[in-house]
Amino acid sequence: RPGKIYYMNVTSVNGQGSSTSSGNYFSTGSAAGSTGKWEVYFNKPVDNSYALPGNNANGNTNFVTRLKQRIDSAKYSIDFAIYSFNDLTQIRDALIQAVVRGVKLRIVYDSRTNQALMQDLINAGVLVQKRNTGTGALMHDKFMVFDYRDTTSAGDDWLWGGSANITDDQFNVDVQNVILMQDQAICGAYTREFIV
Repeated sequence: RPGKIYYMNVTSVNGQGSSTSSGNYFSTGSAAGSTGKWEVYFNKPVDNSYALPGNNANGNTNFVTRLKQRIDSAKYSIDFAIYSFNDLTQIRDALIQAVVRGVKLRIVYDSRTNQALMQDLINAGVLVQKRNTGTGALMHDKFMVFDYRDTTSAGDDWLWGGSANITDDQFNVDVQNVILMQDQAICGAYTREFIV
């Protein structure tokens, strides 16, 4: 199936015997409806004189507006991994409204004291899984996968990633970037992070 992750072992047999590889995950390519489109945003000015032709980045982007647009476009699911989620009530409200309209939302959050907006999502009934603290390191992931769990349309699968945590400082003060990708197989790889 297109955009599907498989777990496989490979075995080779000849006259001398057989050899089997260790298991690994592999993905098939995306379905035809998946565009592979990339969008690159920065919250501060950019100098596109360094860009290859046709690869200009978008500077001075309002990340709140862009993320809210993506959340409001979700039809089926949002899988959200984040270290820090605070200050931006518009994003909290958009996520809660998505749940109200039937979008399935699940969150992996660092094993930290709940920030106020994360607690608001928990209070609204959103499933939040804190990461295992066994390594002692911070969970620095920050991404959202939109609609991959809906298998009816590969063209709706979007990944939001980049350097910015979802906080006022990260979206508006610090120099940060965001990458949006519309690709079924990439969304599948990121969704794999949610499988226990």
